[in-house]
Amino acid sequence: MSTAPTLDAIKHDIEQLNTRIRSLDAGPELVDAKKRLGELKKQLGVATAAAGGGAQKKRERLLLKTPKGTRDYGPAEMACREHIERTVKECFHAFGGSCLDTPVFERKDVLTGKYGEDQKLIFDLMDQGGEQLALRYDHTVS
Repeated sequence: MSTAPTLDAIKHDIEQLNTRIRSLDAGPELVDAKKRLGELKKQLGVATAAAGGGAQKKRERLLLKTPKGTRDYGPAEMACREHIERTVKECFHAFGGSCLDTPVFERKDVLTGKYGEDQKLIFDLMDQGGEQLALRYDHTVS
């Protein structure tokens, strides 16, 4: 006798959880409910594949998640940001300024020689060739 939930039971649980999520405000309870919803959807996928004889290829959904400390900007936000940036650049150019672009990282030996041995100010990186790199000091100080 199988103890696994049936497809209908899983679908019913998903519907109930979706209704509950719509009524929740942001907070830990919402995070837990969304996590549970993800688990139920995985169970539904597994149960559906098992009911179909397993002939279908297992296809996992890719969870798109931005790295901690970063965010995505939508079209409206980008239009606003670009307008502000364009206005600032026009002002700088009007008073004789010119553009400069530098990499955000540098060879670590250059930075340690320039800024001393204060490791708290240097974020270490390594390129694919094994060379020691670090974020430039002016990009690590808040």
